[in-house]
Amino acid sequence: MQAGDMAVKGSSDELAMEMQLREEKTYQTADESKREITVALKIWKQTLEAENKRLNEVLPVVQRRYDELVKQRDALVEKVNKLRESIGMAAYVTEEELKALDADVKTANSFSMESFSQNSETSSCTSLPSLHVEDHCG
Repeated sequence: MQAGDMAVKGSSDELAMEMQLREEKTYQTADESKREITVALKIWKQTLEAENKRLNEVLPVVQRRYDELVKQRDALVEKVNKLRESIGMAAYVTEEELKALDADVKTANSFSMESFSQNSETSSCTSLPSLHVEDHCG
């Protein structure tokens, strides 16, 4: 071997060592990242489990309160409808009846467009009663 060959071999050995060190650092960093992610996931899981437990404890209470409020609302609607009936007014319409009515209701835009097309042959100009005003309808 000649001196030039030794220099090339030495630099390639250094390069190989540097590559190996970088690879080890990469694996080390990856392992540290995995540990950090695992810890974060465990904390997140514990938080979700605690929240789930709390929600499961609260849900029955909320459901009972909701049911009570629905009963109160229904009783009030019944009383109001009796009062309305006693003074000759129509009863309030239920939500199901409103939905059925809504299916037949036209939007304001569609109604106005229908009116426009039905009345489009009618002139928008009318004769004015005063003789002092010029006729703009030609």
